[in-house]
Amino acid sequence: MTRLSLTLVLAATLVACKGGDTDDTGGGDPFDAFEPADLTDPVVVVEMANNASAPNAYTLAVLFGAALENEDGTCPTRSETDGSVTYTGGCTDSDGDVWVGSAVVNQTGESSGVITYEGLGVTSTEDCDGGGTVETTELFDGTVTISEDGSFEIDMTGSGTDVDAAACTGQDSTFAIEYSGSQVEESDAVTRWSGQGRFGTSLRGMVEMSTADEITDDDGCSSEAESGSTTMSADGHEVVITYDGATDCDPESTVTWTLDGADQGELEGVECGTGFGASAMTAGMALLLVLGLRRRRE
Repeated sequence: MTRLSLTLVLAATLVACKGGDTDDTGGGDPFDAFEPADLTDPVVVVEMANNASAPNAYTLAVLFGAALENEDGTCPTRSETDGSVTYTGGCTDSDGDVWVGSAVVNQTGESSGVITYEGLGVTSTEDCDGGGTVETTELFDGTVTISEDGSFEIDMTGSGTDVDAAACTGQDSTFAIEYSGSQVEESDAVTRWSGQGRFGTSLRGMVEMSTADEITDDDGCSSEAESGSTTMSADGHEVVITYDGATDCDPESTVTWTLDGADQGELEGVECGTGFGASAMTAGMALLLVLGLRRRRE
């Protein structure tokens, strides 16, 4: 079985070991736990852009669930009823990773469905550069809803471990995401993404974000989006990321950006699909394909 590591999903990442509740106030808005992100720091801008665009938000929410479809169905265990598949932890898989909680996938239409994460988590170990290991735990709660028209809604919290392999240390953190977006498959390779919402982590803070007409192309630039833009706002600052893979496709995943309307040149490392390339959007649907769900093509 191949599973998604959240350390790949978040450059700053999300982590773990404590139950996935980002709300320190006991029932209020989970985003109250996060300070505004510092959008004057290019490092923070890259990390947020790799989570805050429409395809990246979607991948964060769905791709982890896709990893539940293991080879033999023994861990997490899989049970199926009409229009519903449940994955349950409380077991150790063939890689030695320990799963807890559950996830339920409900089919609501021919091309629509809901994934519900209920304390779904996995504990594993990551090798350090100089030997030794760091234990990591990743945990999700919340829902992902995909509609017949290709729109999607994300309402999730979670936790994870940010691993420094060189120092052989791990740092626990939490995250929350609320997002409303759309994906329209314009051809077998090309998808158009748009959406808006909020994303925050205890390590980097929170941003308001919106994406307009971000194009990913499996047959085009694999290292960055073809065109479109993502806007992020926090603490009175506004950053606009402009994707240019159609005219300037770089292995370093470069984009241009502005801060409060002022040109800031290029940034490296801003990818589509949280670092997995455009094809990750198709891979991210693997769990939903168990129930025959498909994206809408116009």
